[in-house]
Amino acid sequence: MGLNNNSSNSRGARKPRILVVTPEITYLPAGMGNLAQATNAKAGGLADVSASLVSALFELGADVHVALPHYRRMFHMDVGRLISNELR
Repeated sequence: MGLNNNSSNSRGARKPRILVVTPEITYLPAGMGNLAQATNAKAGGLADVSASLVSALFELGADVHVALPHYRRMFHMDVGRLISNELR
């Protein structure tokens, strides 16, 4: 069973484009791109729910995109600031 888009035209129905914005996710379906298996940010149960939602939408044929915070950059900036300001 696939997803239908109500705004179909003479060329046929298009896949719905869905952007999931979440602070955490445990996995992405393998077909979502080169880094799908390397993407993982989990602190609680929301990560599992987000992963299940993305996986289900992808399997139904939606064009799913995921936006996550850039935790690595935020962590390095905060730690660098802490080291330079507090731990001299």
